[in-house]
Amino acid sequence: MTTITARRQTTPGTGRQSHVIADAVTMLRRNLLHMVRYPGLSVFTIVGPVVLLLFFVFVFGGTLGAGLPGADPAGGREAYVAYVMPGILLLTIAGSAGGTATTVSMDMAEGITARFRTMAISRAAVLAGHVLGNTIQAIIAVVLVLGVGLLIGFRPTAGPVEWCAAAGLLVFIAFAISWLGWPWACRRSRSRQQAICPSC
Repeated sequence: MTTITARRQTTPGTGRQSHVIADAVTMLRRNLLHMVRYPGLSVFTIVGPVVLLLFFVFVFGGTLGAGLPGADPAGGREAYVAYVMPGILLLTIAGSAGGTATTVSMDMAEGITARFRTMAISRAAVLAGHVLGNTIQAIIAVVLVLGVGLLIGFRPTAGPVEWCAAAGLLVFIAFAISWLGWPWACRRSRSRQQAICPSC
């Protein structure tokens, strides 16, 4: 008997790209589940900036805000919220790099990375899952900080276009900074053979 097999015509490289994307989505789902099941690091990364914002505003805001140029001494706290908010947002995003380094290092130390190397999983997808997961975590933290800032007196004057531009810039910075975490994890890894990083 003769068996006829129908083959689907695909563009060279398309199957491999879809394989990497599917693996990245799977790794992202795994990291999101880790955020829910082990919330310790997530709570520190998300709630930490909020605590820092409240500390600066309610402890130093009245005194430091009164000394700002053009600020009303009676409303120093409101002026200080507008002054300190951009810095708190950048600190919130910068914390995503530490989250990436921590999660990648934990996977290396626990042997999860070595298991992934024995499977048909793209190495880039493993890193992409960590980075995307921590980027989402940073975005959640930024939204929470903005919400708390609005509750305590932050009144931005930007329009819809400016808000969209600021949101896009914050997402881009969070994504870029998240990629800076994995070299730290690679350097702290004891065995370079377990590393999923191209430069290790």
